[in-house]
Amino acid sequence: MLFRALEVLRNKYLKGGSVCQSKVRNGSQFWQGLMSVKDWYVTGTSWSLGNGTKIKFWHDVWIDNCPFKIRFHRLFRISRQQEWSVADMHGIEWPLDFIRDLRSEEVLE
Repeated sequence: MLFRALEVLRNKYLKGGSVCQSKVRNGSQFWQGLMSVKDWYVTGTSWSLGNGTKIKFWHDVWIDNCPFKIRFHRLFRISRQQEWSVADMHGIEWPLDFIRDLRSEEVLE
């Protein structure tokens, strides 16, 4: 029974991602309860890189203890690849593409 419930949650809310990556806030009372403690759970959580397909480059903590979108917030704001995974970034000489040229403070970042 528990495995069936987990399967329903995965299919309905996760869409191939994890609870940490889910942005769906509405839904069943149980799901809303999970989402209300998600930020607390994610604090201090890190990912095992593996092949990088399930790890969001900007959003997830996969190097050190802070997401890149916070550490490099100026670059994140102007990035065209805000939802790319680590795997999407791999193997490309310079994969980051920005909506405009970098200013001096962004170059430093």
